[in-house]
Amino acid sequence: MELNGRMVNILNAMINSSENSWNEIPVSDLLSALKITKRTFYYNFDKISKWLKENDLGTVSLSEGNCFVKFPKKDELKELLQSSNTNYFMSAEERHALEILYITLSSEIITIEQFQQMFDVSKNTILADIKKQKENLKEFQLDIKYSAKQGYFIEGEEFSIRKFLGNQVYRLGHIQAKKDLYRLLDNALFELTGKQLDFRDRIRDAIRIYETDIDTDLVQSYVEHEVLMIFIAYKRCMGGRHFTIDEQEKKTLEKLAEYKGVQKIISCLNESCGLNLCEQESYYITILLLGVKNFDFNSKIEEDSYIRNITKQFIANVERNANITIKDREPFMARLVSHIGPMYYRVKYDIKIENPLLDDIKAMYKQAFEVTRKSLGEVEGDLSDLIDDNEMGYLAMYIGGELNQVKREIKADQKNGQSVLIVCGAGVAASVLIKSQLIELIGDQFNFVLCSVGKLKDKNLAEYSLAVSTVRFDELPEHTVYVGAVLSEQDKRKIITELNKCKMKVMNEFTLGDLMKIISGSSGGNLTNGELEEINYELCRFFHTS
Repeated sequence: MELNGRMVNILNAMINSSENSWNEIPVSDLLSALKITKRTFYYNFDKISKWLKENDLGTVSLSEGNCFVKFPKKDELKELLQSSNTNYFMSAEERHALEILYITLSSEIITIEQFQQMFDVSKNTILADIKKQKENLKEFQLDIKYSAKQGYFIEGEEFSIRKFLGNQVYRLGHIQAKKDLYRLLDNALFELTGKQLDFRDRIRDAIRIYETDIDTDLVQSYVEHEVLMIFIAYKRCMGGRHFTIDEQEKKTLEKLAEYKGVQKIISCLNESCGLNLCEQESYYITILLLGVKNFDFNSKIEEDSYIRNITKQFIANVERNANITIKDREPFMARLVSHIGPMYYRVKYDIKIENPLLDDIKAMYKQAFEVTRKSLGEVEGDLSDLIDDNEMGYLAMYIGGELNQVKREIKADQKNGQSVLIVCGAGVAASVLIKSQLIELIGDQFNFVLCSVGKLKDKNLAEYSLAVSTVRFDELPEHTVYVGAVLSEQDKRKIITELNKCKMKVMNEFTLGDLMKIISGSSGGNLTNGELEEINYELCRFFHTS
């Protein structure tokens, strides 16, 4: 009898385990390592035992949940399993995997007839294979299609296609099945470049340079898989199938040493093989070598949906824990997704940040911080366990500002039509913090408008009584006060001074500046400049907060 790919995998697992476990291996360990059922294991076990006896290569037996192995000719057995002379019949699982790999990587038009000839099976078998793989592809939001011009092809997002291809590569357990993939890739590369290259070996050399450059040691068993996936990335890219990535995730990856190391891989392969790779693929190879396991999605659509779902759960938890109802949920949801998205990518790639405002946030947003912590903890999954106080602080600051606005039900006629523009260059979090401090300083009867520098062109700056900004920008009006994220006493007095210059509905259309002139003139010079400034400050606070 001959071994199929499944039997070879099981036998290799027995050999590897026996080298570390005194020839007694728990069956549960083998099932876990091979990711197969007991039924599959026992079905193949009897055939393996028979094959070993026929070839006088040892014995295997089962007792009380353990597998006992004796391989007196272990080296000969290993060599035979890897030998191209071994009679080998491909398993259905390996055939399914190679069918997908040929459909996505071959330069030829793939048809049923080709698969019949390639695998020596019937037309009905190939049709059944394709039907089965169509079901498997649904999990990745992909589909197998056919056209007379293209033959069979897979339709869907490139990220998802490569994810599925990676799974298929893992299914090629026997060296013969892997050699079929090697030939496929080598032929495809030759058709694209006209060169006979040992591209896998060149990729291994480039990865060794990468390891030295970022001072790391990759797990060798994973390296061979990543070598093939990098090869596949080149083939797909050169065939016009490009990887795409979210801009927020790009910015996160660019901060990593691994991303810079990948530039060395690409440069090395370009110099040694003359193969150019589009910029997008550097992000794909970085993700590949990072081996991200915390959040393992089958498609970008699935990942984006996850971000929206955890945001939705978080908002519902905040409403319940803070005993409020958030109005205009969709705009609020969109704003919060834009905050949680970058945070998710930092957590995904284990990027730690420092929050210089953390102590101030905890003091100013004590309730919001606790509501945020509790609400995140109630979100499904492991995300909350991975978020530290630095990240929590930024989220609490954002939520705190929104909660204050929800709690304040200010009528339009109480605002006297006056607006304050708050401009920040570092995201909405700092703007929300400044807004909270302004409300404490001058009251909440103003319309507070938050704006980034990039959105200033859309604003009519003449409509605002005051502009407060953390960044200097030539387009801002003269009545702009430049401040830090946490207002100093000097910042507060500058804000009061600017407000004095605009008309307030205090008495008719007097400004506070007009009122201060009357007070100064009536004092007969008995009030010092410091005393006048203090009166000015207190009057402004009185009229704005009353």
